[in-house]
Amino acid sequence: MGTFVLVPTIFMVAIDRRAEQYAKLAPFAISSALTAGVLLSGAISGGSLNPARALGPALFANLWQNHIVYWLGPVFGAVLAVLAYSYVLKE
Repeated sequence: MGTFVLVPTIFMVAIDRRAEQYAKLAPFAISSALTAGVLLSGAISGGSLNPARALGPALFANLWQNHIVYWLGPVFGAVLAVLAYSYVLKE
């Protein structure tokens, strides 16, 4: 869910040409979406919105149970976000 919020935020403020007048606010908007995603998913996944972020601790602690969720969740969220942006928010 965190990735689902982060990806469209990046598209809307950093890539979309309609938001050129808000380009100076892009870092604030993206960091706010990332912070919200980490805080909201912290209790569930440790705030892992990136599969690489989950891989390091798993390698170090040698804990691999249910690790596929840390890979499929963000990828699935990003794909859904791209589809939602493409069909709903894009011109």
